[in-house]
Amino acid sequence: MEALGAAGLSMSAFAIVRDVFDGENSAKIYGIINGMLALSPILGPIIGVALITRYPWYSTFYFLACLSILTGLVFKVWGKESLDKANRTGFSWSIFSRYMIIIKSIHFWSFTLPAVAGMSSFFALFSITPYIIESLGLPKVTIVYSFGTVGLSFMLGSF
Repeated sequence: MEALGAAGLSMSAFAIVRDVFDGENSAKIYGIINGMLALSPILGPIIGVALITRYPWYSTFYFLACLSILTGLVFKVWGKESLDKANRTGFSWSIFSRYMIIIKSIHFWSFTLPAVAGMSSFFALFSITPYIIESLGLPKVTIVYSFGTVGLSFMLGSF
């Protein structure tokens, strides 16, 4: 559930940029969004450690559920379609043939594979770090510093 919410928000942000901006402006906005996404590994552990020092470990999931519901309500009340009516098209099964053109593109893979490798390493790091910190007997706040360093590096690289 958490992954769907996180992926949905990221995808929505990138889709809105695609709908509203073009050319160099969209590149600038994508850079800003990537920088903002880097706040997750900085703020997430801070909030998580604050929660688990006062409440049980699963309180983080309640927090994320409430945040997801709040975000959904904000989009429901104030969110508007960002794509102009003139540019909208109905669903067509031919979209899958267009995906095949992209999948066969060397140019696509030359950008996608490094991005996948980078993000995979982040997720591997984020998955294993709590185990390492607990195994070494380090204080929980150590996770804030380790994730914060990675997030800050990612943020600086995005701008």
